[in-house]
Amino acid sequence: MCKLGAGVRDRPLFILLIVLLGIIKKKFNPSHTMKKITAALLSSLAFCFLSFISCLPNKSGTDLTTHSDSGIASKNLNINHGYYKSITPCADCEGIETVIHLKNDNSFEEWSKYLGKKDTVFYRSGSIASTGGNTLQLIEGADTSLFEMGTGAITLLDKSGNKVTGALADKYVFKQLNSNGISQKYWVLKELNRRPLSTSGKAQEAYFILNDADSSVKGYGGCNIIFGKYELNEAASRIRFLNMGATQRACIDAHHETEFFEVLNKADNYNLVGDTLFLNKARMAPLARFEAVYLR
Repeated sequence: MCKLGAGVRDRPLFILLIVLLGIIKKKFNPSHTMKKITAALLSSLAFCFLSFISCLPNKSGTDLTTHSDSGIASKNLNINHGYYKSITPCADCEGIETVIHLKNDNSFEEWSKYLGKKDTVFYRSGSIASTGGNTLQLIEGADTSLFEMGTGAITLLDKSGNKVTGALADKYVFKQLNSNGISQKYWVLKELNRRPLSTSGKAQEAYFILNDADSSVKGYGGCNIIFGKYELNEAASRIRFLNMGATQRACIDAHHETEFFEVLNKADNYNLVGDTLFLNKARMAPLARFEAVYLR
């Protein structure tokens, strides 16, 4: 049902109706009985008229059932959920490395790091909305970023919703990361034989990366750089590390490095749970636990 109060915005029409009523009353000067009948008829007419104008479309309003001030309700969005990464231009650094996670609940997380400066990682999170079409809004409080949703990528837009043009245009395209597999990820060692690891001071964490372009392994054991090859069967969750080698530096603090190398030589299968990777030997307890890190 339309609200009568909405007709107040048509105040000039209401004033015109009152003037017409005055003219009719003055011109015809009906009897007392006729005055009552005329007043009742005119009151009914006025009510119907006001009800009609209150139901007229509000051209400047918004359909609140499908939209909000920040965009279309997020539950109606068509989003390719996952992680997206790019290095955008920076005026006083080598670039801003940024990873954006478009989550299944239509919220987002974002991590950014200024390359060539301190290793501080800046974090923000918020909700996702849309202005229609393929344009997404990433909203954190009063701050809103605009992106165009594409196939396997999202593109950062300017404040007017337009793509950046020129020689640096490609830098604003965030490509989707392969979040389903284990290759092309920076796997940081977090646990060895059920024993949690911690790094002290500025010591670099042990890690490895699988490069699917040439089936090579590279990484760091806490003191020495590691390298080699691998065989991977993702359908069966099977993996083998082959011809593994390392540099020959001598370090005092890398007491878990030898144990890490032994894990890589023993492992023959894995389990992937979100951003957590377990390397296993047969059906025994996990040999090691790793976590994916997207900013390196």
